[in-house]
Amino acid sequence: MLQCYMCGSKIREGEGQRRHIVTGTRSAQVRGGDRFDMRDQSEISVAGARTELRMLCAGCAADHDARQRRNTLVALAVFAVVAVLFAAGAFFAWNHFQEEKRKADQDFERDRQQMHDDFERRQKGMDQDFERRRREMDSR
Repeated sequence: MLQCYMCGSKIREGEGQRRHIVTGTRSAQVRGGDRFDMRDQSEISVAGARTELRMLCAGCAADHDARQRRNTLVALAVFAVVAVLFAAGAFFAWNHFQEEKRKADQDFERDRQQMHDDFERRQKGMDQDFERRRREMDSR
């Protein structure tokens, strides 16, 4: 007779359900470096959960499935929150960029208009100077 991996209860033949259950952790280390210079070694560690296919009773299988669904929903909710925060940040950054661009355009237009007005004023002053000198020359 089979035994449930989670609760240890006896399972009749044909009534058990098989599920992938986390049974421990796995880790691996890879050491590498230059073949000729062993002083410069790098080390990479990899860790994760080790799962195995185990037999569960109906109650434990239902609990396991519910936990899996809840974990999936939590992961999706976290992803959704991160995505919304990213989108909000991008939106506010875009608005800030547009506002700064608008201000820069206004400053540019104001400076351009001021330069144009200064040019017109100088041109008018030069025209008046020219006319005054011409009158002086004509009066002599």
